[in-house]
Amino acid sequence: MNKVLKIVLITPLVLICIFVLVGVGYCTYRTVTHCDEIFNVGNDFNEPVTVYFEGRKMGEIDAGQSKIFCLQNILTKTNSDLLVELKSNSSEILFSNLYTYEELTEVLESVTGKPYWIGEEAEPDVIVTQEDLEQAAATNNGIIFRQITVRSGDLFTISLYAHLGAGMRWSYEDDTKGVVRPDSIRRLIPDAPPSTPIIVGGPGKEVWKFRALDEGKVTITMTYSSMADGGIQNVNTLKLVVEVR
Repeated sequence: MNKVLKIVLITPLVLICIFVLVGVGYCTYRTVTHCDEIFNVGNDFNEPVTVYFEGRKMGEIDAGQSKIFCLQNILTKTNSDLLVELKSNSSEILFSNLYTYEELTEVLESVTGKPYWIGEEAEPDVIVTQEDLEQAAATNNGIIFRQITVRSGDLFTISLYAHLGAGMRWSYEDDTKGVVRPDSIRRLIPDAPPSTPIIVGGPGKEVWKFRALDEGKVTITMTYSSMADGGIQNVNTLKLVVEVR
C-alpha cells in the first residue's frame, strides 16, 4: 500500500518536471533556430577572443573558428546601431566597430551562411587608392581597370578608398554569372576612436571579399557614388577582370 501511495504521489511530480524540461528546451530551440537577425563572426586572430555586443558578453570563439550570435533583444527601433568588440583573455580590445543599421543589414545579407571574419587580414589582392581615383577621373573618365587570376574556391579581397564621412560608398553590380559572389564587406576609418560612427568620420576604405565559385572569366563592376539625396553618382567605376581556374 505504501508503495502504491508513493507511486501515486511521485508520478505527478515526474510529469511536471518533464513538461518543464520540454518547455525550456522548446523555448531554447525557438530562440536559437528561429532567430531572424544573426551575426556570424569568424575569429581571424591567432588567439581566442570574447565577443561583446553593446558591451554585453556574448561568448567566446577559438582562433580560426566562427560562431553564430543571435541579435534578438539587442537591436530595437530606438537602438538600431550595434557596437561589436572582440577582446583577448587579458581584456585587451582587439577589434571594435560601430555598425549602423544600414551597414549591419548589408553585412547580414552578405554573409548569410558564411562567417564575417574579423581579425588580422592579409594584404588585399586588389587595392584602389585615393590617388588611383583622382588619376582615373583626370585621364580615363573615372574608370579603373584591374585584373587578377584566382583558383576555384579561393577568397579574394578588394580594398577601395572611400570618403565615408562624406557619404561616399561603393556598390556592386551582380553580373558575374555565378562565377564569383560577394562574401562580406567592411567599412573602416583608420585611426578613428573605436566607437566613432562612420557618418562623422573622415576618409576610410571599404574592404570587399569575394568567393570564386566556378571556372570562368568575368568582370566585376563596382561604382563609387554619393549616398546623399541628389548626390553625385558614378564618380568612379572599377572594372575588375577575374579569371577563375
